[in-house]
Amino acid sequence: IAVIDCSWAFFDQVRVKSVKANERLLPLCKAANPVNYGKDIKLNCAEAFAGALWLAGFKEAAEKVLDNFKYGPAFLAVNEFHFSEYDKCETSDEMFKAQERVKNALEQEREENRNREIDYGPGSSDEEEGEDSDDSEAERAYYAEINRKIAAKEKTGGEEETEEGAQ
Repeated sequence: IAVIDCSWAFFDQVRVKSVKANERLLPLCKAANPVNYGKDIKLNCAEAFAGALWLAGFKEAAEKVLDNFKYGPAFLAVNEFHFSEYDKCETSDEMFKAQERVKNALEQEREENRNREIDYGPGSSDEEEGEDSDDSEAERAYYAEINRKIAAKEKTGGEEETEEGAQ
């Protein structure tokens, strides 16, 4: 796994000697870093490195990389579905199909969130919130749920919360 830590704006200026290797692209993942939180394929180097380690089967090493960043646990949380699909794959063809399933599921979720009515509580109206309020409110709800999962994992020492444990 190789990582080039530079801005994309300057990538062409980086002189990388040709390395004979089997190049692989990282499948679709969401960023959790503060600059690009929730954006598809906008990973920083640490996220890309950890994602590659995770998919190569080095899950503990990936967690160790992410432990150095406040957003590290969020990266695994926002990509939980992605990684569960990718972990099933044994070939490149299977990985492409899994990535398509992930893309389709994300698009369906976005569409459902766009069409979902949101209760803003007393004294609020859609007109006061602006035209983009549905998308931003849906995104906040989505990420609030992810943050709840992260907090629950931290509370239980990294163990998954069960139905009995949540009661």
